[in-house]
Amino acid sequence: MKMHARMTAVIVLSLMLAACGGFELQHMGGVKPIKNPYFSTLYSGYLTRAEHEQSYGHYVSADAYAIKARKVAGGEAVAIFMPNDEGYFPDGMVPAIDRDAMTDARKVLTGLLQAGAAKVSPADSANAQVMYDCWVEEQSYIDDFNEANQPDHAAFCRDGFNSSLALVQGAMQVKPVPGAVASVLKLRPEPEPEPEPEPEPEPEPVAKVPNSYLVFFNWGSSELSDDAMDVIAQTVENARRGKVTWIMAVGHADTSGAPAYNDGLSRRRAESVGSALVARGIPRNQITIGSKGEEEPFVPTGDGIREAQNRRVLVSFPGR
Repeated sequence: MKMHARMTAVIVLSLMLAACGGFELQHMGGVKPIKNPYFSTLYSGYLTRAEHEQSYGHYVSADAYAIKARKVAGGEAVAIFMPNDEGYFPDGMVPAIDRDAMTDARKVLTGLLQAGAAKVSPADSANAQVMYDCWVEEQSYIDDFNEANQPDHAAFCRDGFNSSLALVQGAMQVKPVPGAVASVLKLRPEPEPEPEPEPEPEPEPVAKVPNSYLVFFNWGSSELSDDAMDVIAQTVENARRGKVTWIMAVGHADTSGAPAYNDGLSRRRAESVGSALVARGIPRNQITIGSKGEEEPFVPTGDGIREAQNRRVLVSFPGR
C-alpha cells in the first residue's frame, strides 16, 4: 500500500485516539437545519457522506463531514476542500494530473457561488459543493485505503459534481469555460481514439441526483413536520429529474418505549412518508415501505433513550 509521510502521521495519531474517532455523528442529536434550501440540502448531503464514511470505518472523514453538517445546519458557510492543501483535511495527496482538474473545477464552483448561485439554484449548488468535497476526499485517499471500490467511489462523486455543476451553470445562464470545466469531465486524460463512424444519437442523459434522504420525526409521532415536508419535496423533485422508478422508505424509532410499540411506530412513519410521496405524484407501485423499529440506530444508545437522530425514515433510490 502506497503511503506518504503526512498520511502515516495521521494514522499513528488515529491509533492513539481510536477511542475518540468517529464520534462526531453522535453529537448531531437534535440538530435541525435552518429553513433555507441551500443550507438544508448541504446539511442532508454532508450528513449522508458522514454516515457513508462511518460505515467504512473512515472515522477522520466521517468526523470532517459531520462537523460541516453541524455548521451548515445553523447557516454557517463552510470552506470547500482544497486538493493537497498543506495542513488541512483531507491530508491525502492527489496526483498532480488529477489536482489540476480539481483546482480548475473548484475555481468554477466558487465563482458561481460568489455570483449568487446559492440563491438562484440552491439545491443544485449545494449538491455540487457536497459532491466536489466528496470527489477530493475520495481521490485523496485512493492509494492509501487500498480498497477495491475506492476508484468507483471517487468516480461517483466526480460524476455527481459534474451533473450538478452543469445544472447550476444552466440556471445561472453561464457558458462553460473551455479547458476549465471540460477538464473535470474525466479524472485522467485518455489517448485520442481512432476516428469512428458517426454514432447513433444517444438518449437524453439522466440527471445525477443524491440517492438517499433523511426525514426526522418528533418523539412518539408519525406526523410530518414542515422540515420533513421540505425534504420530501426535494426527494420528489430529484426522483423526477433522475427518472427514478423505485423508491424505498424505511422507518426507524429510538429506544424509548416498548420494542413492539416502536416496530409499529417506525412502520407508521414510513407509511406517512410513502403517502406524502404519492400525494406529490409518485406512483404507489414504485414505493417500497419497510421498518426497522429500534434496530440499526443512527446513534447507538441504551434502552429507554430518546434520541432525535434515531426517529427517522431513510428514503433511498435503490436502483441507482
